Amino acid sequence: MLNTQQPVPPFTFMLALALIFVACAPAPTPVPPLEVTQPTASATQPQPTATLTPRPTPTTTNPALQAALEKIRGEYLKQMEASGFKPSWVPAIRIEYTPKLMYHHPGQRTIYVSDWANLSAEEKALFDQWASFAAEGATGQSLFAEMFHWFFFPHEVGHDTQKQLQIESSGPYEVEYNATEWAVAFWKTQPGAEERVRRVERAARRIWERLPNPVPAGQDSRAYFNENYTKGIISNTPAYGYFQFSFLMDIMDRRQELIFGAMVQAALKNQSK
Repeated sequence: MLNTQQPVPPFTFMLALALIFVACAPAPTPVPPLEVTQPTASATQPQPTATLTPRPTPTTTNPALQAALEKIRGEYLKQMEASGFKPSWVPAIRIEYTPKLMYHHPGQRTIYVSDWANLSAEEKALFDQWASFAAEGATGQSLFAEMFHWFFFPHEVGHDTQKQLQIESSGPYEVEYNATEWAVAFWKTQPGAEERVRRVERAARRIWERLPNPVPAGQDSRAYFNENYTKGIISNTPAYGYFQFSFLMDIMDRRQELIFGAMVQAALKNQSK
């Protein structure tokens, strides 16, 4: 998901927060470029100015977090099997600090997840500020947990699904957008998750409104994302967060059409062509 080893403000960050908030869906229909607009500038709008302190990448032990993530992974895989597909492997979960905060390593078939205890002071300050934007009593730690240890974790499992179902894509924009489709579709299958998902959506919208639009005037959002994904977006927390939250908001607006089982079947059908 997010890489915070770059200039960040006292605030700088989903989903990807951060913000970020992390490889998918039925041979997805082409994802239309999101219409992005420049949020109104405000005196509190973060500007990347700080540099994260160099740090080691310690492996941590957090049995409670490990168990919680394994439970989500287990429920996700149950939905896969109930939809007619038995995964060829189970992605491993490793709690280890990463500048991306969370990501799926396809070669290792492993999802790396950072623990709050191992975040830098700058990273924690980022989430503290995002929490102030999200409101509803959120703290930096609770916002981080809600995003990376709950809502967006199935986004990373979705990246594994993309690999297992051999789902093709046109580039990073579609890969990331589709992984969030899998997350939203999965949470729809889980009893009692709706209210919590809605809270994440509200937080994403409020934070997004405070982030600068990274797309230069006159440029296509998808083309810009694909061209600059590895050149700067993935390492620029506010820019990456802006896109990931945009994906989430768009997908939540059309969530009724996302049916987990139908997505699996569509991907399997596409494989047989």
